[in-house]
Amino acid sequence: MSNGNPNNIVSLARHIRGQETAPQREVENYWNSLLRDGEIPMRSAVDPRAIQNALEYCFIAERVTSTMSRLRVTGNHLSDLMGMSVCGMPLACLFNADARKTLADATDKLFNEPAIIHMEISSDGPSQMTGDLVLLPMRSDLGDVTRSLGCMVTHGRIHRAPRRFDITNVRIRSVLFPDQHTEVEIDQMPKHTDLSGKPKENYLKLIISKD
Repeated sequence: MSNGNPNNIVSLARHIRGQETAPQREVENYWNSLLRDGEIPMRSAVDPRAIQNALEYCFIAERVTSTMSRLRVTGNHLSDLMGMSVCGMPLACLFNADARKTLADATDKLFNEPAIIHMEISSDGPSQMTGDLVLLPMRSDLGDVTRSLGCMVTHGRIHRAPRRFDITNVRIRSVLFPDQHTEVEIDQMPKHTDLSGKPKENYLKLIISKD
């Protein structure tokens, strides 16, 4: 590798990024392998042995309302982040208050479109952490889309639990119309108050991809 070549720097960055997102790609590839003629996979069809390299980052969540889901089965990584078992807790427990409206909107898309959700996340805390989350819709034994297979990988030292996250980017892809992509960029600058003293909401920038 020659020094000072920007192409080498880009290649190294892509290599590192590829390693960081490997568990999500493994889980999403497995989920895609379960699709049959566009039908959302059944929760009961999931074989943990098929995603064993990513299991510690995985979870199964159950829809509670149109915008909220509860963790039913989780890998160790989520418990490490929170410093306790998170089974039975809402998925929102992993996120800061300002991020929960964005999560709720994404959850609505996840179950009702249904759609695949990709999120980029970050946590300032005692040390900077970043991460990625993918949510994949699944059907219950009754055939309704009320379950999801998720994979959440973070990078950086946890230091002191619990660690909660902000959402910095959301990508939504319809399962029924896979060519339709929606991307939401979230301004994570601190909230400011308006003239009435009420906090302004974080600014969302919506991008429709034609790819």
